[in-house]
Amino acid sequence: MKHTTYAGFITLLLLLFSCQNFYEHEMIYVEGGNAILGSNHSMADADELPVCTVAINSFYIGKYEVTQSQWESVMGKNPSTIRRANHPVENVSWHDVQLFIERLNKKTGENYRLPTEEEWSYAAMGGNRNERHIFSGSDSLFLVGHSSMMIPIRTIPVGEKMPNSLGIYDMTGNVNEWCCNTYDSLLYAKYSGANIPDSLGITDEKVFKGGSFGSEYRYSRASNRNHCTPDVYNFDIGFRLAKDAK
Repeated sequence: MKHTTYAGFITLLLLLFSCQNFYEHEMIYVEGGNAILGSNHSMADADELPVCTVAINSFYIGKYEVTQSQWESVMGKNPSTIRRANHPVENVSWHDVQLFIERLNKKTGENYRLPTEEEWSYAAMGGNRNERHIFSGSDSLFLVGHSSMMIPIRTIPVGEKMPNSLGIYDMTGNVNEWCCNTYDSLLYAKYSGANIPDSLGITDEKVFKGGSFGSEYRYSRASNRNHCTPDVYNFDIGFRLAKDAK
C-alpha cells in the first residue's frame, strides 16, 4: 500500500512537471545592437529603400515557428489546411494570433508577443553580426528555406532546414510570419531622417515577413516586406513568438 502511494505521488509530480512545461516555447536570446534594414538588391522593392540603421534592444525570439500542436494546446482546435502536429500552424489571422498570445500568457505567466518588423529583420540577419545574406543564414535558398521551387508544395516540419547563425530555423520559407507592426511604406525613409509626415505611408495593414512554401525567390528574401489586413488568414501565413529580455 505504501509502495503504491509513493508511486502514485511520483507519477503526480511528473504530470505536474510536464503540465508546467507543456506550453513552453524554445526561445533564442538576441543581443541588442544596430539593425541594418532594407536592401540594394536588384530585386528590392521601393519600400525596402533606402537602406537604414535602427537601434534594437535585446529580446528573445522563437527558435521555431509556432507549431500546430502548440496552437491546439492553447486554443483547443487546429485551423491549419495541412494538418500535421509538427508543421507550423497556418490559416491564422493577425487577430487570431493576438488571442492565442493572450491565452498563452495567462497559462504561462509569460509576456509573449509578436516580434516587431525591425526585431524580425535583425534576428534574420544574425543579430549584431549583421550578416547581409539574401536569405536568413545563407545566400542559398535551398539550404535555409522551403519555397515554391521545392517539393512538397506545402508546409514541412519545423526545423528541417539549416538554421541561421543564431540557431533560428525557418525564417526563410515554410510560412510567412506575422509581425506586430502596422505597415508603413515609407518607414525606412523616415528612419533615414527624411522630412516626411509620420502619417504619410501608414496603412491599416500588418506586416508579415520571410516568405512561404508558395513564395518565389524574390519574395523569400529576408529584406522583403509584405503586408495585408489583420483579418486575413491564409494557408501560408503563420508566426513565431518574441518577448522582451528581462
